[in-house]
Amino acid sequence: MRLLKLAIAVLTLVLCVAPGTAQNNTTIAIALEGGGARGIAHVGVLQVLEELGIQADMVTGNSMGAIVGGLYSIGYDSKDLTELVLGMDWPGLFSEPSSNENVSWSGRYNRALYAARIPFTRKGLALGAGLLDGNVALAQLDRLTIGVPSNTHFDSFNRKFRAVASDIINGESVILESGSLAEAIRASMSVPGVFEPYSINGRYLVDGLVLDNLPIDAARSMNPDIVIAVHLVDNEPVTPETLGKNPVQILRKTLDTFTDTNVKRQLPNADIVIAVDITGLGTNDFLKAEELIYRGKTAAYAMRDILKPLASGSVPPARELPERLETLSISGGTTADRNLIRETLETSRGVTVDKKTLEELYHLLMQKNRYEQIRMQQFRNGDQRELVVTLTDRTYPGHEIHAGFFHEGTYFSDMATATAFTTGVTFRGLTGLFSELTVNTGFNGTMLTNAVYRQPLKEGLFIEPFFSWQTDSTASLYDTETDTQTETNNLSFGLLVRQALCSGSDLSFGWVQSRLDPSSLPDIPGSGELYTVSLFQAGLRMNLLDSVLFPMRGFSLDAVYRVALELPDSGDFFQVLSVSGMSILPFLGDYSLAFLWHAATDFTPSGEDAPASPLYYRPGLMDRRLFPGPLPLSARFGHTAAGLGVEVKRQWALASAFFSLPVFAFGAVSTGFTAEQRDDFTTVHENLVYSFSIGIGSRINEAFGISFRGGASLNTGDNPIPFFSVDIGSVIR
Repeated sequence: MRLLKLAIAVLTLVLCVAPGTAQNNTTIAIALEGGGARGIAHVGVLQVLEELGIQADMVTGNSMGAIVGGLYSIGYDSKDLTELVLGMDWPGLFSEPSSNENVSWSGRYNRALYAARIPFTRKGLALGAGLLDGNVALAQLDRLTIGVPSNTHFDSFNRKFRAVASDIINGESVILESGSLAEAIRASMSVPGVFEPYSINGRYLVDGLVLDNLPIDAARSMNPDIVIAVHLVDNEPVTPETLGKNPVQILRKTLDTFTDTNVKRQLPNADIVIAVDITGLGTNDFLKAEELIYRGKTAAYAMRDILKPLASGSVPPARELPERLETLSISGGTTADRNLIRETLETSRGVTVDKKTLEELYHLLMQKNRYEQIRMQQFRNGDQRELVVTLTDRTYPGHEIHAGFFHEGTYFSDMATATAFTTGVTFRGLTGLFSELTVNTGFNGTMLTNAVYRQPLKEGLFIEPFFSWQTDSTASLYDTETDTQTETNNLSFGLLVRQALCSGSDLSFGWVQSRLDPSSLPDIPGSGELYTVSLFQAGLRMNLLDSVLFPMRGFSLDAVYRVALELPDSGDFFQVLSVSGMSILPFLGDYSLAFLWHAATDFTPSGEDAPASPLYYRPGLMDRRLFPGPLPLSARFGHTAAGLGVEVKRQWALASAFFSLPVFAFGAVSTGFTAEQRDDFTTVHENLVYSFSIGIGSRINEAFGISFRGGASLNTGDNPIPFFSVDIGSVIR
């Protein structure tokens, strides 16, 4: 029956078209199948149809078919679509934005401390309806479809269009034919478990793959003369051997079975089926777009003898999208951001909707870290076309369970390692907005329990009562010394006042009471003394780095001043100032040059051999960023310590379909010294230390990375000590 209908339609074309002309009134609909990255093959099919002069009047699509078909329906031609899919930042589309701007120092610290976070409520864990909320994808679709109103029927497009989705509540297939084209596509591409379902007109919608992956019936409902279906065919045989015991592979094949069932049911309703062989290409192979386009072209060329009679002789040129609209409306956002939007978009000739300008504005606003979602849509009111920008504030996070991990190890003729796993819970909003109670426990190399309560007094000003008990046990094997172990039992509590100064920086001061019970170390006078310390502490902390792990630009500073108020055992007091930080300058695009420093001094006059400060607070060269290798104990502690380092780093990306993994290679050199007496630097040359290293590493997120370094440490008068070091997890301890 399908072949008979096609033959009649083709015969009608031949008889009704006058010789020498190339016009006919046959209407053609194209149905595009969903399939993730595989759907990029549709672009190749459209290229061939345009070359043959076949004019599509209607388009339907699901998921990637809805993306390609929706854009094709509003005026994008195959050339535009090719440039789009080849230039698209696919890993960025399948991610959520992360920025440190407008995040406090404490917020950045916590972001870098906990690699895993699980929100919860009184009803249980709140894992979300998908890995991604889809706001990035929706914003991209808004910009791509800015040329058509968001309050229109899809029949008004260059080509009539329908997107399909599935109602997850009642299990029905839904045809989307009006409203916002961006939202229709967003609903159609909501792959369950990847994107959160999208609500349209009260219906909770997901990808149509299970119910209507190739919407031939939706195309037929628009009453075309001819329906061309583009079917994505995977000819890979399914056997127990190919499935193996991989649960992901089994789940994918199960979904393919459901999808094939609904596709095969509709295939007989198409007049022409272009079967694209996508064997060997996966749903996440977005970076193989060129091959996918080639596969689509190959399949369409194989059908050209059947397709040629449908040619109308010419295909209309791509629709020119408007460069400007008449008015601008802004909803939400701060006064400064609303002014920024107006200054960027409003001109004497109207409101610009240039896609590059809109994209730059979007990223600039998202970097401020204030907004959950940013929409840019065109609405038509009579003859007036209005650009509506909607800024939705970021919601304050709720309660969460969190966990963090770190391991650091240095290996030479011996080894020194430390490992810790930290887990805890944060309760928010107990005594008002922005209040937080965080309780942590940790074990392995470091045993700890701590609790911190943050109570806001006004915007940016907090008081923080805290309690902490920690046993820090770290192997310290240097030079030829072995079996040297530092262990400090530290019981602390106190009250700090913290004032946020600007994004990523704060000033704090307060009172701390500590009981320190360290083990004795050879050649370190006073290292094993028991102290009860009551002190005043003030600090200035700044974190303006683009990332805590492997930063490529920015500045950080950590300055802390401590003065003892009472030492019952000796009656003396101590005062110590320590300053550390880094300044990183990018150059040549993928490179950075970092200057790192650490300095500390005990201001307390002392006639004894040992500094007045207890070992736990004593100046030393304990900064692993500068000295990852072995150093002698004599270089670790003193009245004064200072270190300086330079690091060159190169970044590149290992990209896959859904993520981009940054990889870093780096080389560093550093030097430092300790002075045994505050006013006597005559022996500094005896305690000069050097470190040289090269390494490679990567980060999964702000709180989990891995680094391998190899190099040598050198102490004045000694031979270099080769070492290899490994850091895994969070660098924040």
